[in-house]
Amino acid sequence: MNLSYRGFLWLVSAVAVFILAGASAAIFPVLTGGSANKKVAVEIAGARVSAYVAESREERERGLAGRTFLRESEGMLFKTEKPELQVFWMKGMLIPIDIIWVRDGVVIGAETNVPPPLGASVDTALIRYPSPLFVDQVLEVPAGFVERHKISTGDRVEIKASE
Repeated sequence: MNLSYRGFLWLVSAVAVFILAGASAAIFPVLTGGSANKKVAVEIAGARVSAYVAESREERERGLAGRTFLRESEGMLFKTEKPELQVFWMKGMLIPIDIIWVRDGVVIGAETNVPPPLGASVDTALIRYPSPLFVDQVLEVPAGFVERHKISTGDRVEIKASE
């Protein structure tokens, strides 16, 4: 074995370790019942959604990125400790979604049929979707959900522990 071949093997081994570490970090919370696995039931305009709760900073940043599908009754709920302006983007998103802005248990607006980014190679090129007012919850659901369930400003949103 010559020195350059050993160097190549070391490099391949190091890359494999980093890939495995990253994959373990991504799925460990799911396997151990961590917060990435926490779900709540969200009732809105007669519709019920089983929503993953994005609790940690990493979960909020990742959101639904990388998902290739989202069932009609699935979503992701983002909560803040106090009402604030929120800005969402579609970094890493592969599917279109609706974004529902909520304050004090009431829908205050929605962005509908938000598409995944097309060809944005840098974060600064991604379109931002700001909340219309200060919000304390944001619900992401499949694109078209707001229209199909006739959700509108003023609708009540109820969050319950998942069954």
